[in-house]
Amino acid sequence: MSFGVLIACLLALRGGLIWYLAEHGVNHLQPDSPLYLLLAGNLVEKGWFSASAEVFSPEVFRTPGYPAFLVALQFLGLNGLWWVSAAQELVYLFSAFLAYRGIRSLLGEDLARAALVFMLLEPGGLAFPKLVGSETLFLPFLLGAVFSVGFWLRNARWQWALLAGALIGAGVLVRPAATYLPI
Repeated sequence: MSFGVLIACLLALRGGLIWYLAEHGVNHLQPDSPLYLLLAGNLVEKGWFSASAEVFSPEVFRTPGYPAFLVALQFLGLNGLWWVSAAQELVYLFSAFLAYRGIRSLLGEDLARAALVFMLLEPGGLAFPKLVGSETLFLPFLLGAVFSVGFWLRNARWQWALLAGALIGAGVLVRPAATYLPI
C-alpha cells in the first residue's frame, strides 16, 4: 500500500468517526468545558472576559485564547458543539501536516511519515479534537515553536528564535501551562 493511500484511509477513518459521533449524539463536554462556553458566551453577550454575567470580575483561572476561538466560530455562524468538534479536527489535521513538514525538513522523510501516521492514529489525537477544550488549539503553537527552535539551532538565524518565542507566547494565551516549557 502506498503512503498516500494509507493517509487517505486514515483521514477517512477520522471523518467516519466524526460522522458516527455526530449521528449518535456524543457528549463533547469535559470538566473544563462549561467554563469555556460561559466565557465565550459572556464575550459575545456582554463584551467582557468574565464568568459572571452580572458584574465584571476578571477571569483568572482560564486564558482568553480558547474562548476567543469559540467566539470566532460563533461569529462565522458555526454554532453548536458539533462545529467546535469539526473545527478542532481541522486544527488537528493542520497540526499533523505541520509536524510532517517540520520533521521532514529537520530529520528526514521516513521519520516524518511515521510521525504523521502516528498522529492520525494516536488515541489522544482521535479523542481530544472531539471535546470542548483547549488542548487541540494549543498544538499548532507548540509544534510551531518546537520546529522554530529546531530551525534556529540548524541555521543560527535569530528570526527563528523570535518566531519560537512569539508562537509559544501566543500558545500561553490558549494554555497557560506552556509558561513552564523550557523553550
